[in-house]
This record gives sequence, structure tokens and C-alpha cells, in this order.
Amino acid sequence: MKTTHLLITCAATLLCLPACATKREVPFRVSPGAPFTGKMARHDYSTCAKIPDTPTSAIYRAVLKVLPYTRENAFYGNWSGNGCCGGTPVDSVDEIFHRHDIAYAEATTLRTMQLADDACVEALKKLDLHGLSPKALAFRDRSMSFFSNRALTLVGKPVSVLWRFHESPDCPLQTKADMQALFGLKPEVNAAPPALVAAQPLLAARKSVRSHAAPDRRIAKTPGTSRTSRQPLLARLSE
Repeated sequence: MKTTHLLITCAATLLCLPACATKREVPFRVSPGAPFTGKMARHDYSTCAKIPDTPTSAIYRAVLKVLPYTRENAFYGNWSGNGCCGGTPVDSVDEIFHRHDIAYAEATTLRTMQLADDACVEALKKLDLHGLSPKALAFRDRSMSFFSNRALTLVGKPVSVLWRFHESPDCPLQTKADMQALFGLKPEVNAAPPALVAAQPLLAARKSVRSHAAPDRRIAKTPGTSRTSRQPLLARLSE
């Protein structure tokens, strides 16, 4: 009963909490050696220092630590899940979630946060699994399932992002390409539609059949000859 009351109280509180509104006054860099891009951020992420909690994050994390299942399964490393305790990521899974936390710290719209969720799932799918612990692999699988579900990913986000449709102009993560760059993903190349790719062999075969079925009936024109000079040749061919 106490747990239920706590959840209801926290849910009601989350409805009134805004997203983070700290001014962007720090160069946007993910690692110390990264070049300066000219973009500004709310915090210095290159030192892997703990990112200050928003009220929503603090309450959401407190709720997860109360429930036995989430206490055991929703936290991993220094950044994964709702840990965010700061420090050097313990492995490649933790590094992905470090960048996911950076995106959330900068975002003020649901669209930007969902772009971060999509990029996080893509990075986890393409991750080299060699050397990862069983705990890391299990957390990776749970995270991909969670962040692939749009309904589930609404949990824990500030309600204020639901009525903000345009990201602030000074946000360093404006587009999908920006988010892919943050997660170290290669930009997508526009490929031909699957239907067109599947039809290519058939189109090539038809072209080949037509070229053999219809021989070229044109008479080669000798350089320097005119239409009148070719008339005797046409007459001989018709005999």
C-alpha cells in the first residue's frame, strides 16, 4: 500500500515538473580530445562528471530504487539505465548510455528525446559484443526492448516536453544527423526502394530479350555520303 501511494504521489508530481532550463554556456564536447564544434552545452560532458539531475529524473530514480525488480534490473555501470552517478563508463554499453544521458540533458522536446532513444537502440544493435559481461549483455537486451517501445519511453520524461514541438535554437542536437554523430553512428545512405531493387533483374532480362528479338535495321551511314548517294544501294538490297 505504501509503495502504491508513493507511485501515485510521484506521478502527480511529475506532471508539474518542467524540463531542465540551464543556460548553455559550455563548449559542447563529449571527450577531452574532441575538437570544438562551435556549439554550446549546458554542462561540460568531456570530464564524465555527474550530470545534475532534473527534478523529474531524481524522483523517477527514487521510485525505481524502491521497487525490487527495477532496483536489480534498471541500473548498470555509471550511466546505464537510471544510474547516472558519473565517472568513466565501465564498458561500451555504459558509454552509449553516457551519450544518451547527454542527449536527454540537452533536449527540451519529446522529438529530440525520441531521436536519442532511436540512436541508442541503433548503437546497441551495432555494438561489438566481444568481451562484454553477461550482466552487460542482459542489460543491453532489456534496454533495446524498452527503448523500442514508444509507449514505455514516455515514462520518466518531463511532461513539459509533450507540448514543446520545436527544439530551442541553441540546442546542439537539432537533427537526426546530430544525434547519430553523438553516438558515433554513420549517416544513413538513401537507398533505392525495395520494390525497385527487386525489379532490377526482371527489367534487365526484358531489355536483353528485346535487344535480341529486334535486330537493328538501320543502314550504317558512311561518313561523307548523303541520302541521295545511298539510293542505289537501297535498290540493290531490295532485289
